Amino acid sequence: MKGEYPFTITNQGISIFPLGAMRLTQRSSNVRVSSGVTTLDEMCGGGFFKDSIILVTGATGTGKTLLASKFVAESCLNGQRAVLFAYEESRAQLSRNAYSWGIDFEAMEQKGLLKIICAYPESTGLEDHLQIIKSEIAEFKPERISIDSLSALSRGVSDNAFRQFVVALTGYAKQEEITGFFTNTTDHFRGANSITESHISTITDTILMLQYVEIGGEMSRAINVFKNAGFLAR
Repeated sequence: MKGEYPFTITNQGISIFPLGAMRLTQRSSNVRVSSGVTTLDEMCGGGFFKDSIILVTGATGTGKTLLASKFVAESCLNGQRAVLFAYEESRAQLSRNAYSWGIDFEAMEQKGLLKIICAYPESTGLEDHLQIIKSEIAEFKPERISIDSLSALSRGVSDNAFRQFVVALTGYAKQEEITGFFTNTTDHFRGANSITESHISTITDTILMLQYVEIGGEMSRAINVFKNAGFLAR
């Protein structure tokens, strides 16, 4: 393949990510999987497609990590493996918050159904983060993965490098027929701001927008399904 490609050097040699060699030949499943939230499943026409990529975007505190936790927990409750890659909170914080929502991450890990990988985004380059994600998927063989959050990984890198990372990540997940759930933090606390600037929206199957809304003088949270492949969003 011609052109420039991201790469990283590991203890096993040089790993190159030939994005130009990727083809849109992945199989598409008609099987629906639950988000872990009954009402959200109903809004999405019965849940997400098994091999789809879901993007959840919203301001801080709107419930993105809660939905990500419900998503991986639902997989474990069904006896299927899941991996949660966290780049904004420590393992202790994630476990504590999940437990307050009725989710026991530690018990799921002990059963061998859940794996939590926590790292600072700045701890290594995007290519190395991608290699770590691919290696964990190849070793653990999960049915679902969750990235919390993509916006944390985008800090300090160029738009092109970040897009290459997302394309490679989503392409690999679809190739392995894994359901991916990615969160993205926006700077706007209210109102629907553009989520196409980062070019993530064009390569995802479902887009959920979480936002603060004022109702009767009180601040509440709202969820909108902006895009959902195979079903009319609402």
